[in-house]
Amino acid sequence: MFELLENGQILKVSILEEIDAKIKEHYCMQKAIKATAEKTNLLINEELTITLQWQTFDIEQGVHVNDTTNTEKFIVDIEGTRQEITPVNGAAQIAFASETEGEFVIRTVNLNTDNAEIKVVVASA
Repeated sequence: MFELLENGQILKVSILEEIDAKIKEHYCMQKAIKATAEKTNLLINEELTITLQWQTFDIEQGVHVNDTTNTEKFIVDIEGTRQEITPVNGAAQIAFASETEGEFVIRTVNLNTDNAEIKVVVASA
């Protein structure tokens, strides 16, 4: 059983019948962002498309489902540089490429949201 709080938190509620008690613990946030990419290992200057999708928690199913009605901007952080991306039908795509080798973390940093991150490794040929 789940409970939604005003601040967007979803609590998992467990009932212990033998001692007549309820235990409530943080489970997730109502809003979540799912990030997907076809691969995470790239060569220098190779372009990667990352898809961001808004999701909302379905209390009946107990899982996040795609939310095509969310128009809130995604706040994306790539190595300390932030950019706001406007979704269409709850989703957006960003392109990433690097001229240098290294590991890069692309993450969302929206408030009151279960955010997503993808680590991309860029290597020379």
